[in-house]
Amino acid sequence: MRSTLIASLLFNCFESFHGYHECAIQQVKEGLREIGECFEADGEGVAELLKKLDEQAVLYANTRNAEIHELYRKCGQESIDKMPRQFSTLAEARILLEIIIRRSVHWLASTIHLHDFSETCEPWSLFDVNPPAKEKKKTLYEYERWRQAYEPLLESEKKTKGGESFVLAMTLRLHWLAGYLTVASNASDISLDSGRFAAELEEIVSVSGLLLVEAMKTGKPYNFAFDMQVIVPLTTVGWIYRHRALRRKVITLLQQSPRKEGVWDGVVIAKVLAWLVELEEDGLADEEYIPINSTARMIRMTFNAKAKVAEVSCLKPVRGAGSEKLIQMEAKIPW
Repeated sequence: MRSTLIASLLFNCFESFHGYHECAIQQVKEGLREIGECFEADGEGVAELLKKLDEQAVLYANTRNAEIHELYRKCGQESIDKMPRQFSTLAEARILLEIIIRRSVHWLASTIHLHDFSETCEPWSLFDVNPPAKEKKKTLYEYERWRQAYEPLLESEKKTKGGESFVLAMTLRLHWLAGYLTVASNASDISLDSGRFAAELEEIVSVSGLLLVEAMKTGKPYNFAFDMQVIVPLTTVGWIYRHRALRRKVITLLQQSPRKEGVWDGVVIAKVLAWLVELEEDGLADEEYIPINSTARMIRMTFNAKAKVAEVSCLKPVRGAGSEKLIQMEAKIPW
């Protein structure tokens, strides 16, 4: 089985780098099928690497049914139950956070329709969200427990102001922020346009910028990474919360530091966000956030690897024409 998993990982890297995103996702699914059953994470082995990619597969193309997502949602419960009050090492904190994020991603996929970038699935409404309140509260509580256990370690690492452990510490903080805010967001929640999480959104952009600077300091800034690092957290700011000023900063960061992380291409995401800026901010005054009744709906993106083009479409609300009036918008974005 190990050889099969390694092959899946290698094919995933190759196909992601060359833009064959659907093929890359399929390799992840094949590898997960080989794992066969849910088991507790120990932070070691090829199987754990594949589980990291599972998060990308769900975020990129939610093609599995709710029952499968619910099964994965329950993975790692024993580890969650045994979470210490205070982490002793970054490695310990990382393992628990990965479990929490993976569980929450599958929970979201089982209860809401995430953005689907695959070519085979129906597009879904951007804010088609109705997560059961009890499960949402439980998921946020898992994130909060992790934050409290991590706080002393994070404060200690911040004092070093550089080095590998500092970078890892800030990366964990960044991923926690992105995960927590993604779960916290939904259509019935005032958080999307009230500024409730303004400080956290600013921190995501700030920490992402810091990590990109740290990468440059090494003298070997990479443009391809196996797992998610800054692209998905930055997308949380520009795609989910639609903070206008911060979204423009996100676009600038992604443009200035071209990179691919797993199946995610930062340059493509920057171009899509810029396209959304044109659509959603047309005619707006000085609003800090894009009003929910002005946000693009049913965003769909597919990739043509041969033509190296991302084909994007959405439904744009027509202002002054009633909340039900939507027009189809399409664009072809080269990458």
